Amino acid sequence: MVGWHQRHGYCANCGTRTAMKEGGWKRDCSNCKAEHFPRTDPVVIMLVASGDNAAGAAESNFPRHVVVPGGICRSRRNIEDAVRAKSSRKPGFAAPM
Repeated sequence: MVGWHQRHGYCANCGTRTAMKEGGWKRDCSNCKAEHFPRTDPVVIMLVASGDNAAGAAESNFPRHVVVPGGICRSRRNIEDAVRAKSSRKPGFAAPM
């Protein structure tokens, strides 16, 4: 959010300096009354499981941690497709089709 505020201090419509509102979740233009919101993309973090077993991968940089698939869920993709796509890109994972 800090980066968004740093890059969006001026109205894209009229160029007037905008003001932070609603706890920083939007910026308002006092000149043209435009409301500006940060882009928010849904993300998925999943635990691939079968019965009582769960899939996880070891991370070489953090050998005592387990890695699970996750990432941004693209628009027009349902949650099931996102799980398949994200888990299929991780070595050692195979999500059910």
